[in-house]
Amino acid sequence: MELVRYDAMVTAIQVCERVDEVKDIRDKAVALEAYAKQANNMEAERQCALIRVRAERKCGQMLRDTEKATGNQHVNSAQSDDSTKQIKTLSDMGITKDQSSTWQKLA
Repeated sequence: MELVRYDAMVTAIQVCERVDEVKDIRDKAVALEAYAKQANNMEAERQCALIRVRAERKCGQMLRDTEKATGNQHVNSAQSDDSTKQIKTLSDMGITKDQSSTWQKLA
């Protein structure tokens, strides 16, 4: 049963297209890892840790390959319509600079 759920989480990470989706899976894996530790279930804790690392690696790959947010210092009011592409910053995605750096190194 646990192997089926592990495989489902691995598949979910592989099909994610946005960083915040992968981060959500990573956050859930961290929580499940803590629950497994409290329950003294070392195998479940190990599987959650593997999912967490896999998600962090995928997140690092996605962050490395995405366009960097530069802020809005070069945007004038005439160009700020809906047609301009808004790039999310790390803080918009709930990721610290340290996490981003660590995950990109992991990738």
